[in-house]
Amino acid sequence: MQVAVYTCEDCGFEIYQEVTARVFMLLFECPSKRCATNRSKGNLVLQLRASKFLKFQEVRILLWFTHLNVYSRRVV
Repeated sequence: MQVAVYTCEDCGFEIYQEVTARVFMLLFECPSKRCATNRSKGNLVLQLRASKFLKFQEVRILLWFTHLNVYSRRVV
């Protein structure tokens, strides 16, 4: 992901977060002046359609050994 786009559920403010590393932390609190004035933290929702992705994304999926079907493996 190159740019993550969030929308505040309370005030509708859009936040753009530039992602420069392979791993990034999601934002949770709205930094807008409107939410600060109302003393609300403002819940942010990640907007996947508006975010900009790289052409290649690496995905790692961790499975527990107990979730694997042992009988599906072939023994040669």
